Amino acid sequence: MPQPDRPPARLLRQSGGIRLHVWPGEGPATLVVFAPGRIEAMAPDEWWGHGLAARLGWTTLSFSTDAQDWYPAEPMSELLPEAVAAGGPASVTYGFSMGGYAALKYARALGAKATLALSPQYSIDPADVPEDARSQQFFDNARHVGMAVRAEDLAPTAIMAFDPFDREDGAHAALLARLPGLHAAPLRHAGHATPTVLVESRSARHVLMAALAEDPALALATLREARRASPTLLSALALALEQRGHPRWAKAFGAAADGGRTVPPHRGLDARARALRRVGRYEEEEALLREWIAQRPEEPEPRLRLANCCIAMDDPARAAPAIREAIATGPVDQHLRGALVQCLKRLGRVAEAVTAAEEAVAAAPRLASAHAQLGSILAWARRPGAARRAFTRAIAIDPSDTEAATGLAILEPPPEGGTGHGPRMTELLARMSAAPAAEGAWHALANQLREARRVPDAIAVAELGLHAHPAALGLRRLLATLRLGAGQLAEAETGFRALTEAAPEELDGWLGLTDALWRQRRFADGHAAAAAGAIAHPTSAVLAARHATYLLLAGEGGAVAAEKEARRAIALDPGEENAYLTLADALWRQHRAKDALREIRAAAGTLQDSVAIAARLGHLLLSQDSPAAAAEAFARATVGPRVPAHVWLGYTDALWRAGRVEEAAQAARRGVAAHPKAADLRARLGQLLLAGGDAGAAREALAEALEASPSSEEVHLALADALWRQGRRAEAVSAAREAVAAVPDKPAVAARLGHLLLEDGAVEEAAAIFGKVTQDEPTLVAGWVGLSEAERLRKRIRPALDAYRRAVAEGADRPTQRMMRFRLFGELEE
Repeated sequence: MPQPDRPPARLLRQSGGIRLHVWPGEGPATLVVFAPGRIEAMAPDEWWGHGLAARLGWTTLSFSTDAQDWYPAEPMSELLPEAVAAGGPASVTYGFSMGGYAALKYARALGAKATLALSPQYSIDPADVPEDARSQQFFDNARHVGMAVRAEDLAPTAIMAFDPFDREDGAHAALLARLPGLHAAPLRHAGHATPTVLVESRSARHVLMAALAEDPALALATLREARRASPTLLSALALALEQRGHPRWAKAFGAAADGGRTVPPHRGLDARARALRRVGRYEEEEALLREWIAQRPEEPEPRLRLANCCIAMDDPARAAPAIREAIATGPVDQHLRGALVQCLKRLGRVAEAVTAAEEAVAAAPRLASAHAQLGSILAWARRPGAARRAFTRAIAIDPSDTEAATGLAILEPPPEGGTGHGPRMTELLARMSAAPAAEGAWHALANQLREARRVPDAIAVAELGLHAHPAALGLRRLLATLRLGAGQLAEAETGFRALTEAAPEELDGWLGLTDALWRQRRFADGHAAAAAGAIAHPTSAVLAARHATYLLLAGEGGAVAAEKEARRAIALDPGEENAYLTLADALWRQHRAKDALREIRAAAGTLQDSVAIAARLGHLLLSQDSPAAAAEAFARATVGPRVPAHVWLGYTDALWRAGRVEEAAQAARRGVAAHPKAADLRARLGQLLLAGGDAGAAREALAEALEASPSSEEVHLALADALWRQGRRAEAVSAAREAVAAVPDKPAVAARLGHLLLEDGAVEEAAAIFGKVTQDEPTLVAGWVGLSEAERLRKRIRPALDAYRRAVAEGADRPTQRMMRFRLFGELEE
């Protein structure tokens, strides 16, 4: 029973990050609690298992750790004798998840008579459980060798409770059930929340007493009865019945969960939220948790749960404020602070991520992992000196901290000569190769090197990892991705092709292969790969959109097929941005400009935050001579961060055509500020300043543009185009002549001079220029268009017709063809 004068818990010993506390009490046995991982240093009444220990009143030993390390044998060997000496003649081990594993694994070493393990693991060794992602993330070959639970580890009466419908817990339970003497209690629909079932049913004491009495049958019966008294489990069962088409039964179980057992209203919300979490219905879970917060704003639990719900939704923009609210309510698990740091990192909010990492260190200054995390964020923020200091502090606290050791190895300068690795990295790679390290360790190191912009080293590490784990598809995918980013296109193609052959069900392999072929401009091969991928993944909108893009290049009939495939992609996922863009291109190729505009308008309504869609809408409106509407579309495209330079060019063009020169100049300045090296934006700014009457500033801007890109055709012609728009024809022709003299090897610049001369009436000179341009660059459409017009004005109809036909053959667009036919034949097609 609870004891009001019971002394507080005290630390007995600490080893390798694992803490052993003792809480004196009285009772028939000693309770030995193993906490799940990532538990911070104990507060007086906040450690895991405190509620049960307080209700029992027994002497309690508590093992806890701030790491996700499954209580390795080496540090535990130092703590077990202390625990045995502090415990009484009879003891029972109790734990959940990672703690459930330890409760089973160390029961015999502690002399325990019984064990109650909730949702325990059998092992995290990939040799034992290759399908468990934790084996890739947390297994350490040096610390976890031979870690699987064996029959000789078990207490005389060992009980495990688990949900067989939970994929991971069920798989581990199946392995554990092979051990003789281990009694299994399936709690169907409990999920990975088995402790909640015991807490809500108040049955933990009865189960422990039955186990101590060596009556496993009674213990299992008590656990079965607990299922009927748990609102969380009843809510989960109601949800399962609803999904299977039994609404009346679902309603009955839901009523029992909500109020039939005198559960307070907020606990009903709690139970339903847990049930929704089990089946991944996070949006509904979020709504219930917010309702709970509104009912009881003073409680920290719903805010903590809301934070974890948003993390599970993989929505960092939603998770970050939820985590901050949870932190503001009081002490939180350190992993939640780490999750905030990672959310801010994914959002690219550098200063906030660093501040959050610093606050995590301030909250747990003796936690090596907090200092290591700060070091990693500082390295990401390009502050290597501060990162080294943080990593060094972590190593001083815990010399075995892997993240800190890896961080220092990545940050160390290369040896003299600039090739090879420094001593830390050399030692790290030798250690990882000798064991060898788990696949996840190689993956993490390669990603860290890529993040540090050491891509060649990242490729080398991925190659070493793949050599150690030749069947590891994740490493094969990572290596191909790294090679693609490094421009090693043939090698990337080989890697992705091997991935599609080994695992055609993996979508990333097909996407990587089609991307590698696109960058090599091998469009026929890319089309074949995209078609094969679309067959292998008929429900993938991304691959359907990629296939449609390749179909556009398939020659005659390709645009029609691309339209059909793009519409299929949109039907699969109305949020697939690239499908709308490809659809518009396909319609444009079919000379259906109005249809393309209609589809992109609809897409802009669906994907209101898409920069690409808004920009495409702007360009299409410009092509339809609607500059005011185009300017509005481009304005929406410039709202977000990292707006591409071409969007600013489109925006300034639309404003200029709408007669809003001053606004266009302001937009150009914003574009130049965002893209200071974009010569075409600087040239546009010069044009607009000239149009606004500030000739001095215009020439200065154009000079800066020429300095940034001396070979740019657009920059050289910018002054001529601006003068021509102002009606200053002679000056425009003079500026174009200067441009041709500056870049005599640019036929496009000469062609622009030719067109200006035609407009100015200098037909003979223009004809000579176009004749030379079409000889120097036969594929330049502007050259043939100009030559056709020059020959028409010279009354040389046959050469004019020949030039027209050549312009069409070289790809003159539909409006240009219509203009040429009208001038030659007086026809204006619809």
